[in-house]
Amino acid sequence: MKLHRLETSPPEWLGSALEKFECQFSYPLGEGASFRVTHGRQYMAFFQAMGEAVVFVAERNAEVLGTVAVIRRTLRYPDGHEATAYYVCDLKVSRARAGGLVLPWLMHAVRDHVIQSGLAPVYGVVMNGTSRSPRQYTGRVAIPLFEPLAQIAVLRIPVEPPGGGALEFERTTLDHITAVRSSLHRAAWSTPLGSCTLRSEMPPVPVAMSQGRACGVVEDTRLGKQLILIGGGEMKSAHFSSFGFVDAISGLALIQAARAVASQQGFPALFLSVPKIECYDGLIQTLVGECGALEASATVFGAGFSKDAGGEWWINTSEI
Repeated sequence: MKLHRLETSPPEWLGSALEKFECQFSYPLGEGASFRVTHGRQYMAFFQAMGEAVVFVAERNAEVLGTVAVIRRTLRYPDGHEATAYYVCDLKVSRARAGGLVLPWLMHAVRDHVIQSGLAPVYGVVMNGTSRSPRQYTGRVAIPLFEPLAQIAVLRIPVEPPGGGALEFERTTLDHITAVRSSLHRAAWSTPLGSCTLRSEMPPVPVAMSQGRACGVVEDTRLGKQLILIGGGEMKSAHFSSFGFVDAISGLALIQAARAVASQQGFPALFLSVPKIECYDGLIQTLVGECGALEASATVFGAGFSKDAGGEWWINTSEI
């Protein structure tokens, strides 16, 4: 078994093997439907858009047995300061190798990479209902325990058809969104937008409300990751990233604007996430009950954080 370390696109043979490997994993989508994920033959764009990315690939005889990605990036703390953190994602192990040595081998590669690159907290996001929780494969054999830190609601909302009523928002710049979002998330954990042009096929559209009441960026991930319906075609969706708001009314108003932008770009649905804490329950219920959103939950896990690292985490769905 060989361990490949990817920092750029894989060679042709490995890119083909990765495509074949990804086809064996599917995820539920509502009643009786499911989808799979593909990162394409170039593979790395999705991860590179978030920061300094490394993907470890376990391979034997041109067959991929497992993968894990580690991204060194900036994390904004609730007190406003920013520091380096590592985001671990896309951990997959071939079903035929589940319970074997592939998973611990990949996790040791992550550990060694973090030690060599400079120790910092590590976090990941796992959709609830996933067969194995990080607590089942961390906290042993010199791998730090990943503890649950926070819950987030992941929402897929049908878009607003073009030509509706007037919407209160303005198009702005990515730099403006960064500044506004920082002021809106003063007591929360959040990550920067990253290089969204690496993953988004559509030109990213930054939108905001007057007086900094809400902000976000409409983008997609089609250059770096696509969702494919099992037995069907691509499940196209836009994403509302760097989302923030001062109150639920402003947040809902800007979501309506983002739905209209997504519709104009030809997307039938819009993904976004909101921290799953009590103060946002009303907004989530409105999106589900009145806007037809499908809701799924996810857990933020982490290691190396202080005991008070839970609470409000803002995670872009374009990075999950």
